[in-house]
Amino acid sequence: MSNISAATLRACLKAFLGEQEYRRFLEAGAADPMKFWQERSWEKFVTEHPEMAMRSDERASALDVCPAHEAPLMAGFTDSPEGHTFMNTPEMRHVFPCAPLMPLLPAGVYRVKYCQQCISAKAEYFASRKQQNGARA
Repeated sequence: MSNISAATLRACLKAFLGEQEYRRFLEAGAADPMKFWQERSWEKFVTEHPEMAMRSDERASALDVCPAHEAPLMAGFTDSPEGHTFMNTPEMRHVFPCAPLMPLLPAGVYRVKYCQQCISAKAEYFASRKQQNGARA
């Protein structure tokens, strides 16, 4: 890997793109093939910061983090095809973007990437909603 740490790369890319575009970049994933707009953003970034140039596998590894927590994404499994889609409200996508819809399993049909902090935030979110709904009843 290049001499640039993953944390330094992420901090520089975030400063270059801005918070919102940086999150969008991470949400789209940085593995090849990247989306067209990501490729253009990356090329502009490396043109302005040539010391940040690295192989695509290094870039993908450094940027394989949760957009909300910047924690490394972990691999897991689910039995449901819906387990790999994050169909949450905009608020939920902002607070826990990498929490799968379906429970994680030690083995399964579909491989998913997730963030443990997102799963914890999702559990807290639904626990507080349950308490609020219980207080209204």
